Amino acid sequence: TVLAVDVVQPIPGLIAAGLDALHVVWDDKAAEALFRARAAALVARTASELPLADLAVDVALLDAGGPALRERGDEFARQLLRELARVLLPTGALLVLRPAAGAGPGGRELPALR
Repeated sequence: TVLAVDVVQPIPGLIAAGLDALHVVWDDKAAEALFRARAAALVARTASELPLADLAVDVALLDAGGPALRERGDEFARQLLRELARVLLPTGALLVLRPAAGAGPGGRELPALR
């Protein structure tokens, strides 16, 4: 399973490879747009309670410049990173899609987990 977190557009490379991605967004309009583009999406209400089982995800793609991370603070990002650690398989991977702040518009540093 590929989890696309705060990725508000379908990922053509995954579609072309025949891989299914579940998009997790925090905005109803983003979810609706993904649905219209034939991408599976769910709307999460918090960062700390994704409706997924433990160890259910092979790869998580995190858009560090996505709207939820841009608009919410470091505590939201920390909760999200903890939640991704919960749902990722031990052999899974977390891929950050945007570089840290200063490397481009919209990017941000992810806070350290404590």
